[in-house]
Amino acid sequence: MYKSIVEMISDIENQKTKQEQIKVLKQYSALPEFKLFLHYAFNNKLKPLFKEIPPYDPNMVDITFSYIKMEKALNSLKFFFDGSDAIPSEKRREDRLLSILEEMSWIESPTYEMLVLNKFKNKILTKKLITDANIMETDE
Repeated sequence: MYKSIVEMISDIENQKTKQEQIKVLKQYSALPEFKLFLHYAFNNKLKPLFKEIPPYDPNMVDITFSYIKMEKALNSLKFFFDGSDAIPSEKRREDRLLSILEEMSWIESPTYEMLVLNKFKNKILTKKLITDANIMETDE
């Protein structure tokens, strides 16, 4: 059964104890797409090329019906940060971002927006929890 990154985050949030949160987090961190999500959420040192997300029409479909899912869109994040992979043209960069957001489910797009702006926040899934789970290197 398909499980989106947003659902994985929710699974972690719904655990009753920190030990259970860490256990579920470790299970999901074995998936390459979740590990990439964690990198951009907690260990991305690159400067975002967007200060705000341009207006767009959200895709009001369930995640399973969206053309672009978060795990596919994560590979495009590198285009929106200062560095060798950045799309040089501001117009093309914005068009690429909007095409991703408009094809992604409205359920996932807010999380993707936070990653594009390098401002991911979650009350349960935090850098401290990642560090405590000892699943990736983070800088304190």
